[in-house]
Amino acid sequence: MFADDRGWRFEEIGVVAEGGEILVDGVDPWTNEWKKLREGFVQLPHPQHRNQLHSMDVYSISTNSEREVHFAAGEVSAGVWAFYHAERGECVHDRPLI
Repeated sequence: MFADDRGWRFEEIGVVAEGGEILVDGVDPWTNEWKKLREGFVQLPHPQHRNQLHSMDVYSISTNSEREVHFAAGEVSAGVWAFYHAERGECVHDRPLI
């Protein structure tokens, strides 16, 4: 888990080809509208290549059950996306972002 200086925590979900099967808190991000949550981006490591940092924006999806799902996502290679679960709060196990 990673943390930034704005109070966000990020936990790796995975890497997938654009449109490929992935769930963010049980929600398919490809079938929902993404809303950018904050200005700027966060630098997170590629889940499979930790030495590679990538700029990712933080988004929310509003589900039909009126629940909001937060995540960071970024295209880490042509047509390949990395996803991180995002939430506000502190965690004693957080590692600062590089």
